[in-house]
Amino acid sequence: MSDSAGLALLLEWVTWANHTVREIRFSGMPERIMAIAKTTEVDKLLTRGERWAGFIEAPEG
Repeated sequence: MSDSAGLALLLEWVTWANHTVREIRFSGMPERIMAIAKTTEVDKLLTRGERWAGFIEAPEG
């Protein structure tokens, strides 16, 4: 349970970084959190390590 809550927090930080045009990088990620991230297909959000250029665009439709 705490691993999924930890992942949720990390994803919240990614969203914050995106919305405030900040750089965020994670290192030393616990394997259990990465396993959950891969299963839920959000692992790329945690490993990109790039500077966000702006807001996430919501898909139209």
